[in-house]
Amino acid sequence: MRALLALLLCAASVRASWLGADEDPIQPKARAVHILVKSEAEALELKAQLDESDDPAVLFGSLALKHSRCPTAKLKGTLGEWKRGKMVREFDELVFDAATPLRRVVGPVRTSSGWHLVRVTSRESADMLEHRRAMARINANLATGEL
Repeated sequence: MRALLALLLCAASVRASWLGADEDPIQPKARAVHILVKSEAEALELKAQLDESDDPAVLFGSLALKHSRCPTAKLKGTLGEWKRGKMVREFDELVFDAATPLRRVVGPVRTSSGWHLVRVTSRESADMLEHRRAMARINANLATGEL
């Protein structure tokens, strides 16, 4: 029990000694929807419609179905859940930036695929991420008999 308390109280230092930052398999997760278009002008036009809407979440799905060039268009732009580093850099940076507001339309952001409007629907908090890392360490110690 004492080892468990020490681990939970020192999650950050345990993480640093357990794995280097580049080797950490436990990355933050996020969920988002997006609309991918060819031009910045088209993205700005769609964003203006969303900004004027009383219900941008519903309109977002409709606009994704009609305008998005991504295969996710048929899912109303839903990308599902993914870990940091699994999307192109520009997209990842936007989605995982704590300054990017949740459930608001942001963009346009340019990637090699085109211009995106993005609505981040959830992003894992730093506390939750540290909790998952601590639990992974506990499970690893239990499996090896170290606890």
